[in-house]
Amino acid sequence: FSVENLIFYEEVQLYKKIFDNEERKIRFLQIFNSFIKIGSENELNISDQLRSEIIQSFQNPTFVIFDNILKDILSIIIYPT
Repeated sequence: FSVENLIFYEEVQLYKKIFDNEERKIRFLQIFNSFIKIGSENELNISDQLRSEIIQSFQNPTFVIFDNILKDILSIIIYPT
C-alpha cells in the first residue's frame, strides 16, 4: 500500500468530525485537491467512477462522501497484494 492511502484515511476521519457545513466544505476541497484531483501531489489510485461521484457532490459534501474510497483503501491496507 501507499503512504498516501494511510494519510487519506486519517484526513477523512478528521473530516467526519466537522459539523459546521462551511468548515466541512473547506476541508472537503483540501482533501479533494490533495488526494482526488488528477495530478494532485498525493493522488489516490481510484476508479474514474469513484472520482466522478466525488466531483458530483462538490456543492454539498456529506459526512459519507469519501466512504466508497475508504472501503477500497482499507481493503488494500488489510489485504495487500
